[in-house]
Amino acid sequence: MVNPINKVLEKTLQNLNLTHKIKEKKVLNIWSEVIGDKLKKHTKASYINQGILFITVNNSTWAHQLLFLKEDLISRLNKKLDQKIVEDIRFKLGSINSTDLTEDKGSKDSFNLSKIELTTEEMTEIKTKLNSVPDEKLSRKLYSILAKDKKMNKWKEKEGWVRCDYCSTLHPKETENCMICQLKSEKNFNEIEEVLIENPWLTYEEISNFFPSLAHSDYNRIRKELIIDFWQDIKEKIPQAINNKNNDRSTQEIKILIQNYVMLKRSIRPDKLNRNIIKEVIGKNYIQVYNRL
Repeated sequence: MVNPINKVLEKTLQNLNLTHKIKEKKVLNIWSEVIGDKLKKHTKASYINQGILFITVNNSTWAHQLLFLKEDLISRLNKKLDQKIVEDIRFKLGSINSTDLTEDKGSKDSFNLSKIELTTEEMTEIKTKLNSVPDEKLSRKLYSILAKDKKMNKWKEKEGWVRCDYCSTLHPKETENCMICQLKSEKNFNEIEEVLIENPWLTYEEISNFFPSLAHSDYNRIRKELIIDFWQDIKEKIPQAINNKNNDRSTQEIKILIQNYVMLKRSIRPDKLNRNIIKEVIGKNYIQVYNRL
């Protein structure tokens, strides 16, 4: 009975042109999932109209940097909806909630580029870069853009912003890295973790062929966390496997888990794996259990 009702409901929604509107409404709810926990406090999906999603951002610098990720964000939103609902994203400045209002006003007063002055050396440096531009009008426009960018960086340094570990871009000290690298890292780290779970023997050199921007320190961190997770899983599942000796599937799973743990810890390929290496890694007590599995 449920299926016919669902079909009637779906057809009714389509006839009334409500299916699209419902998915538009869903965009507002999934925005925080797509942007990530670290960044959702700086943004809010306000409304969507004719495929254009309007995002309120509580800081003009974040809004500026979000522009570089716009295409990626559109793609990720539409992928979650299984339909091309979002055509474009527009970012506008505003407070996220009432508690942000006072903070927003304060940052607005301090974020005044007219109060930031460039030194003679800095102005000369910009003009030197534009020496090869023949058109005077274009040169003036480019000078204005470069000067504003220089002032922006001086303002950031004055406010105590620090350099991103990955790309050296200035970012607020309360965030781990710049927003763009945070999003890229969060997205890639999940993929890297999945690759290592499936292929635990891969070294940094091997996995960096698939993820060229992966830092060695991040590879080591992901690998270390997986090693801890694997070992915890082994300790929890071994008693279950011993108590269920007749369950061949359970026994096989724990053996594979131990083998993957050893390959991950030693970066050793399956064809090089043997019982002596497994014993070295898991110890005498656990190898006895492994032998009985």
